[in-house]
Amino acid sequence: VATPLSRESGGAAWVRLGALSRFPQGVPVKVAALGEVRDAWSTFPARTLGNVIVRREGERVDALSATCPHNGCDVFVAEPKLVCPCHDSSFGPDGAVEAGPSPRPLDVLDAKVKDGEVWVRYQRFEAGVAAKRPL
Repeated sequence: VATPLSRESGGAAWVRLGALSRFPQGVPVKVAALGEVRDAWSTFPARTLGNVIVRREGERVDALSATCPHNGCDVFVAEPKLVCPCHDSSFGPDGAVEAGPSPRPLDVLDAKVKDGEVWVRYQRFEAGVAAKRPL
C-alpha cells in the first residue's frame, strides 16, 4: 500500500529565482527560493524553502545555499564576504571557509539560466558534519 510518505526523498527541486537581469554582474545577491511544500496529506504552493546566494558572471550564475553548514543558521551577504552571525563563520564569494567553526564550505547548488530566467536546484544538507550529505 502506497502512502504520501512513500514518495522519493531528497527534497531537491528546480525553483525559479527570477530574471537574469535581477542579478547584477559579479555581486552576490541573497534571494528566497519559493516552491511547493508537502506534508503527509497537503500541498502548499509558493512557500519559502530556504535562501540562496546567487552570483552572476555574464550569462552564467553560481548558487550557494545560504544555510551555514555549522549549525544551520542563515548566512548573509556582507561584501566581499558571506557571514554567519551565529558563530562568526565567514566565507569567500565562492563559499570557501575563511574563518570560524564551519566544518565545510557553503553548499553549492546546481544552477542554470533558461529563457532569461535563473533556476536553482534547491535542497538542504546536513549541518555539523564535514561531508555534504543531502537531507
